Amino acid sequence: MLTYTVNDLNTHIKRLFEYEHSLKNIKVRGEVSNLSVSSAGHLYFTLKDEDASVRCVWFGVGQDVLFKNADNIIVTASVSLYVRGGDYQLNVSDAEYSGIGYWYEKFHQIKTKLEKEGLFDDIHKRKLPLFPQKVGVITSETGAAIKDVVRVVEERYPICEVLHYPVMVQGAGASKTIAAAIDYMSENNLCDVIILTRGGGSQEDLWEFNEEIVARAIFNCKIPIISAVGHERDISICDYTADVRESTPSTAAARAVPDADELRSILSGHLYSLNVLIEQKIDALKSSLEKSRLRLSAVSPTNRLNEYSQRLDYMQQKMSVLIEKTLISKQNRISLCESALSPLHPLLPLEKGYMIAMDEDDNIINTTEQILRLRKARLKAKDGTIGIIPIDKEKVE
Repeated sequence: MLTYTVNDLNTHIKRLFEYEHSLKNIKVRGEVSNLSVSSAGHLYFTLKDEDASVRCVWFGVGQDVLFKNADNIIVTASVSLYVRGGDYQLNVSDAEYSGIGYWYEKFHQIKTKLEKEGLFDDIHKRKLPLFPQKVGVITSETGAAIKDVVRVVEERYPICEVLHYPVMVQGAGASKTIAAAIDYMSENNLCDVIILTRGGGSQEDLWEFNEEIVARAIFNCKIPIISAVGHERDISICDYTADVRESTPSTAAARAVPDADELRSILSGHLYSLNVLIEQKIDALKSSLEKSRLRLSAVSPTNRLNEYSQRLDYMQQKMSVLIEKTLISKQNRISLCESALSPLHPLLPLEKGYMIAMDEDDNIINTTEQILRLRKARLKAKDGTIGIIPIDKEKVE
């Protein structure tokens, strides 16, 4: 039995295709997807219908292409096989436009229906949490998407936990598992934000994210959802329904969580500003306190008492001076009066040798009749007083 190498087997099958006359210059109708032009001018695309797809190559056609993705075309081609990859393909020699493709039309039918129901309205969009504690990721179990999300979250916000819910991301039934994952996370409130993501692919590969069941699950979810399906150019129904759309799993992760370094920088700035404000507030309070202290000091009972005490001392000093002046003035006046009255003093004659006659009560006796009547009297001289008894009255010569 002959044993083939892989290259020999693929080459042999390629020749079978090329030798089969019924597979030459055939007409194939389908919808264009994954259209690209190589630097050598070769056109690569996929033709697909509702149930299948086939790769196509049009050599040397250059940039002058008359159709685009989602167009429905009829190509003239021969069946061949790419030996290195082992994939069969159509080598196209001509193409003609045939209308809008099946997948394109189906996409817009679903989009128009859900849009009329209001599933895409901004009023239903939920805000993403500023500081999520848990991020849920709905994607394939082994794809690069989950690795990218985990890496970005760990780099930006390592205190956040990543919860991975693995699902099918393409193929029949994938939309149901995606919708079920969204419902499960929402009903059990497992996280603060959900990232629904997968890597790039053809429109057929991404189709499950266009299904109505996924869009309704996103709309009914209680948790904010970020959609990051395919590449930047890929737009899916879930992108319209989700609260936020990002182009890649990495950018979705960066949108879901804050940057810890940036937060530290912001917090440091706020802390500095807060310290400045606190210092300014303390200085203002100190100034206000000092002003209040001065105002209080002005009305302080102690200060008032000291002020009144000082005023009393002043008034006492002033009164003492006034009293002293008054006394001096009075003394001077008394001295003047004494000087004026001295010559009139009743005892002054005694100094000249005269005596004053008085009764027992020191009343002055003016006449001899009084002495005779009293029968006794007292004579006051300058050196003392002596009692007398009158004998007889003599006439005054």
